[in-house]
Amino acid sequence: MATTRVEPTLIIQCGNAKGGGQGEAQANALYSGSLWQTFRQIRVQEGASFGITGGWPPERGSTKATAIEDAVRRYPHRVLLQPHPSVNVYVLSAKYGLVYETDTLRGYDHRLVKADVDALAAYIQHQQERDANIAAHLQGSVFFVGSELYAAVLRSAGVGHVNIGRTDGVMDRRVNGIGAQRSALKRFLMEYTRETT
Repeated sequence: MATTRVEPTLIIQCGNAKGGGQGEAQANALYSGSLWQTFRQIRVQEGASFGITGGWPPERGSTKATAIEDAVRRYPHRVLLQPHPSVNVYVLSAKYGLVYETDTLRGYDHRLVKADVDALAAYIQHQQERDANIAAHLQGSVFFVGSELYAAVLRSAGVGHVNIGRTDGVMDRRVNGIGAQRSALKRFLMEYTRETT
């Protein structure tokens, strides 16, 4: 008897740059921080659909590939990135809680501070109660990449997760800073791309 493969869930913290409070964009295009740049770069390399016709994915290093990568880096809010085919991807937003990657958000300017951790955690618990998709996605394998402050929100909300950006349980910026988090995110996405191709 065949078993059904349960897709893992990846939660990426929101970035400091959130559309500057202007306009709307898909959640996976709203943030221009380092983790989201890495996310979009890997998705382009693995051939994510951007509504571009002919010869997809473009040959790496070609003029088309370079132009797309440049557009994704410089104008993320103009990109309509399709959902990841084998991972449920969510933003952990300081303002909106858990947001599915293709949901539309209005740009905002709100940062998570320690005093807001419990309130945001309570909101995430409320989201699980009222949204069956979020509840189901948080029951399986949950992976997180982001800062310790955002990880504290998930712990406070009772969301069991593996922090892929940490090494040996040590939160040390020299070991687990943004460079290590970006590398961990890249490895994670590439691993799940290989599994489904």
